[in-house]
Amino acid sequence: MQNPLIARFRTPPLFRLRLSRPVCAIVAQLLVAVLLLNSLPTLAQDAAPPAQPQYYAVVIGVSEFENLPKTDWLHYADDDAKAFYDFITSPRGRAFPPENVFLMTNADAQQAAMRSRLGSTLAKKIKPEDTVYIFIASHGMVEKDAAKEGYLLANDSDREDLYSSALPMRELANIMQNRLKNAKRIFLFADVCRAGKLGQVQGNVNRRSEEHTSELQSLAYLVCRLLLEK
Repeated sequence: MQNPLIARFRTPPLFRLRLSRPVCAIVAQLLVAVLLLNSLPTLAQDAAPPAQPQYYAVVIGVSEFENLPKTDWLHYADDDAKAFYDFITSPRGRAFPPENVFLMTNADAQQAAMRSRLGSTLAKKIKPEDTVYIFIASHGMVEKDAAKEGYLLANDSDREDLYSSALPMRELANIMQNRLKNAKRIFLFADVCRAGKLGQVQGNVNRRSEEHTSELQSLAYLVCRLLLEK
């Protein structure tokens, strides 16, 4: 016979919680989610470092022209472009990564290729805080009729049909203002005839340049020295 005192203080039977199947499924999903969260690295460990500003350049030098007599070819435009490329990829010239600099001289500087490099290839690469240099050494011409617009000659340009074969200076301004708008800074170095027409571009060239006047002056000084030393 069981002791009545022991029976009085006997532990009650275990309480059983019965859940419906939908509720069980929800609880299981919550448990899985908790386990997954606990297995993830902390935000501090997983956060990627901020991207470093990049430097990009398109360097164009055209001395030879398919549709011009050799007497109208230029003597040093291609060499100047190569010298500028060498300079900006060196420690003295900001050490641009060579893969970020697109050098185009003579036969490589066809009109379609120039437009593609400036308005497409370059535009897809640049991000905020990046800097862009554009160097162009070539013939510059003004249309005799129609709008008297200024053009930059490519290797395959025809001076009798500038509208369809050359790069309008106005389009260069549009590329810098709109297609390269993600860049923090854009510097244009142009050694072309009829450069006065590039005044259309001036308002869009050195955007935010007031903060970087000393940098631009130093760079211009080094470039001039480089070309004079040749």
